[in-house]
Amino acid sequence: MQLHCPNHLIFKHKLFETDLYKAFAAQVIRADAVTESPMDLQLQQVMPTMVKHVDVSRDTMLGGLRALQSSLSQDITTLAKGLEMFGEQMEEDRFRDREKDHSRTSAPPSPPFPSSTPSISPSAQILAALKTVGNQGSSMFDNATSGGARQKGGVLGGGCVINVDEFLLEKDHQSVAALWKEYDEGIFGRLSVREMIAKSLKKSESQRKRWERRSIIVKEVERLMSARTTSADTVVTALDRFMRKEKLSMAKLQNRIAEAKVSSEDLPLWE
Repeated sequence: MQLHCPNHLIFKHKLFETDLYKAFAAQVIRADAVTESPMDLQLQQVMPTMVKHVDVSRDTMLGGLRALQSSLSQDITTLAKGLEMFGEQMEEDRFRDREKDHSRTSAPPSPPFPSSTPSISPSAQILAALKTVGNQGSSMFDNATSGGARQKGGVLGGGCVINVDEFLLEKDHQSVAALWKEYDEGIFGRLSVREMIAKSLKKSESQRKRWERRSIIVKEVERLMSARTTSADTVVTALDRFMRKEKLSMAKLQNRIAEAKVSSEDLPLWE
C-alpha cells in the first residue's frame, strides 16, 4: 500500500522509517511478485502427466497406421503382380495368334498406324492407378507423422508403393517411334528401358522374351546412328516410313532386320 500511496499521513510515522519495517516490506514485495494463481499451479502439476498420455496415444496411433499401411502395401503389390501376369499371358496369346494368322495366309497384314504416343493397355492403366494411390497414401502418412522418427526405406520411408524394381515393358507398340521413346525416355512415369537395363532390374520370363524381340529394333537404330553418323530421330523416322511402305507389322519388321543381318545387308530405308 505504501508503494501506491507514499504520501499518506500514516506513512509519516517514525515506525515506517526503521530498518526492521523496511526489511519486512521488502519481504512482502518479493512474496507478492512470485505468487501464482491456483490455476497456474494446477497446470504445472498436471502438464507432465498430460504430455506423457499424449505421447503414448501418438505412439499407439502411429503403430496402427504403420501396420495398416504395410498390410495395404502387400495387398496392392499382390494384386498388381496378378494383373501384370494376366496381361502378359494375354499378350503372349495375341502374339502367337498373329504369327499363326500370318503363316496361314499370303495376304499382307493391315498396315500399322504409327503414333508418337503408344496406347496404354487396360492392365497398365490399373497398375498406374494403383501406384498413384500408393504414392498418395505414403505422402499423406509422411505429412501426418512429420517431426517423428522415420525409417529409411520400408513402410515409412518407401511408403505404400508397388514394386518398381522389376523390368517392365509396354505390351505392344504400333511404331518404332513409340518403341524408341519407351527405350530412351520412358513412358507413363516408368524408368526408360535403358535405365532399367543399367540397374539390372529383374525380368520375368515373358518380359525377357519381349525384350529379346524389341532389342532387335533398338540395336538396329543404334547401329544405323553410328554407321550414318545421324540422330536417333532420323533413323526412327526412316524405319517407320519403311514399315508403312512395306506394310509390315512390328514382328515382321523385326524379322526383316534379323534376315538382313544374316545376309550382311542393310534395309532399303533411304531409297
